[in-house]
Amino acid sequence: MAGQTDSYANMSDEVLMQLSAEGDQVAFGQIVSRYSGRILKLSIRITGAFEASEEISQEVLVKIWKNASAYSSSLSKFSTWMHRIVVNTCIDYMRRKKVEPLPEAFDVPDEGLSPEEAIERKEMEMLLTVALARIPVQQRVAINLVYGEERSGTETAALMGVSRKKVERLLKSARTLLETEISEMKMKWTRRSS
Repeated sequence: MAGQTDSYANMSDEVLMQLSAEGDQVAFGQIVSRYSGRILKLSIRITGAFEASEEISQEVLVKIWKNASAYSSSLSKFSTWMHRIVVNTCIDYMRRKKVEPLPEAFDVPDEGLSPEEAIERKEMEMLLTVALARIPVQQRVAINLVYGEERSGTETAALMGVSRKKVERLLKSARTLLETEISEMKMKWTRRSS
């Protein structure tokens, strides 16, 4: 069995998906091993909710398994096809449920920062998290793919199923809305603390 698993580990994603489409669970296990962490990270970035991201990741893996026969390596790389499923599943989830932001203690501050810098950075991260939750879903997805996942505009357009121009408009609108949201929150915060 170990030798069989080793041979699967050396197979390309495309071959593993072809075998998965034929019902090969060991081949699909390799896909899960390779991509479950990436699926979870992208889900967290898009939704901002860790618990929801675990659910979404499971849902994505089930969709990949059930739709393995729909995947065509001649149309796209597996990772592009998978990312599209993740993005669409996250969008569907956010439309169904209100997303809760990440808990405050989720990120550990950079040890190289002074206490004042760490507090300022944490405050900015909290403001950004809240502001991101307030902007439209497509804008949030575009921001997360381009800035969080460091995808190009072309890749983001393919993953979202929109044109590159649409991605540029979404990013511009998102940046404007985020600046406005953060400015308003800072003004409210300043008034309360005065």
